[in-house]
Amino acid sequence: MGLTSKLAESAGISSMNSGSLELIAFRDAERFVESARQKGFIVLGIEGLRVVDGRTVPDMDAIADFAERDFDGTLPDSDACQFVREVGEEGMLFDFTFRSKGS
Repeated sequence: MGLTSKLAESAGISSMNSGSLELIAFRDAERFVESARQKGFIVLGIEGLRVVDGRTVPDMDAIADFAERDFDGTLPDSDACQFVREVGEEGMLFDFTFRSKGS
C-alpha cells in the first residue's frame, strides 16, 4: 500500500489501483486534498484519468503542475481543489503527486 492509499484510508476514502497508480475518485478528491494537507502534505501535481473500454487513460485537459510554484503551504491546496472542481466530473479519477511540507 502506497502513500496515497494510506492517506485515503486514514480519511475514510477509497482508492483504486490501476497498475502502479493509486487513484482517487472525483467525488472524494477535494476531501483527499484537505486530509493530506492536514497530515502535512502539499499537492505538487494532479493528473485526471478516465476508464475507457476497461483501460485507464489520461485526460490531457486534466493535468496540473504546482511543483514550481512559490507557496506557503496553503495556496496549492486551494488551487488543487479549484482545479478538481473545474475539470472533474463523475467517473473521473485523479492521480496526485505531493510532498511533505517539511521537505
